[in-house]
Amino acid sequence: MHMSYCSILRESPAIRLGIILTAVVSAGAGEMLAATGDFDEIKAGFGRLHTIAGRALIDSNGGNDWDETYEGGRAVDAELSEAHNAQADVFGNVYIADKDSHSIRVVRPDGRIWRLAGTNVAGNGDDQPQPGRSCPLASPNGLHVQPDGVCYVFDTGNRKVRRVALDGTITTVFHDPTAATLGRGLWVHPSGSPIYYSSGAEVREWKSGSGSRVFAGGFSGGLANLTVSPSGALVVTDRNAHSVYRVNPDGSRVRIAGNGLASGGGDGQLATDTGFEEVRGIAFHSGGGYFLATHRGSDLWYVDPQGKAHSFITGVRNSNPLAGEGSLASEPGNKLSEIRAISLSPGGDLIITQSDESNIRVVENTVAVATGDLAIGPDQEVGNFALTWRSEADGSFIEGSDALAAIAWTPLLDSAKPVGGGNFTWHLSSPANSGQGYFRVRPAHRWKLP
Repeated sequence: MHMSYCSILRESPAIRLGIILTAVVSAGAGEMLAATGDFDEIKAGFGRLHTIAGRALIDSNGGNDWDETYEGGRAVDAELSEAHNAQADVFGNVYIADKDSHSIRVVRPDGRIWRLAGTNVAGNGDDQPQPGRSCPLASPNGLHVQPDGVCYVFDTGNRKVRRVALDGTITTVFHDPTAATLGRGLWVHPSGSPIYYSSGAEVREWKSGSGSRVFAGGFSGGLANLTVSPSGALVVTDRNAHSVYRVNPDGSRVRIAGNGLASGGGDGQLATDTGFEEVRGIAFHSGGGYFLATHRGSDLWYVDPQGKAHSFITGVRNSNPLAGEGSLASEPGNKLSEIRAISLSPGGDLIITQSDESNIRVVENTVAVATGDLAIGPDQEVGNFALTWRSEADGSFIEGSDALAAIAWTPLLDSAKPVGGGNFTWHLSSPANSGQGYFRVRPAHRWKLP
């Protein structure tokens, strides 16, 4: 992958800066994919399917199958316990809500798995800051990971949303005693507020300073995952209604996918005429459309910007959770089993959480790393200096060093978190960034076949 460097030359904090005027920016897949969202082009941007966590030998279905001997070992040798969601940060860490072992786990880029939060035993940890590994959780099945690795957890059994900081400290953001324990969806604004979460037949909203409220109601009672589209619209999957809804700011909703039935329509038909059997997972793609995953149907679909549904990967519920391992995702054949959630990593990989046997699978992104201009504000004083570049797919981050030949670079993400589009601005004035003399932009980690 390309690395780009920007050197900042300075003699003292008061001196204006001389700057190398151009640089190559390595970015994620989004900048290279067709804005039209054409399905053939989208499909061509994905490669092979492979498992990164979960050996998938035991049908947990309500049981805790975690064994302490798995800790620190290869993630593909560990038994997960009805995992419900998996999401990645820019560094290639994949976080897993391992519901029935009452823990949040993380798979590092070296393929080893570790416990991030929870104690492997159900409980209700205190709300004050503490090490995440010391805080008991109860059936956590909602997850939202920010690009820098800050992890929000829907501790569903305790009706709490908790935040795990980069140093592993966990805090309780809020407790909603009226929330249903059937919630799964969780989305957190990069600033930490607002937070949207699924609660039975309701979508609820929490805001700092005003607390929780019902944002939208009247759903089937089987709300699954939710997210916010690149245009800022809240979108929720209603599993029991076989429907996907856009929720308006006034709480009203519009069905954007699903016909309310388990069948009908199909490949190439309008998404609103198509039956998505127990639709559960949703992930927006930078090409303009979005992916949908069905629980009982066990299929992965793509809905293009024109509202047409396209079959991407098919599956059969309660089938082999390792089917199609190592094959091209676009090749015919059933490969999936009982999908619980999907997400797109910052590097463009498609992450699939599936089946009671519980494994996490990745369809690797194969689109070439993009290049572009790095816009740098010239001749600005140190305190105001900023770097700005396009990061339309949350696909890049910046590192700093005091020497160009440094072995260890420091990620600089404390004040510059890429947020789903627009520009990514990094400020030299941040205390964490002082003392750095050289900077490079790196693309987000991408998973590769073993």
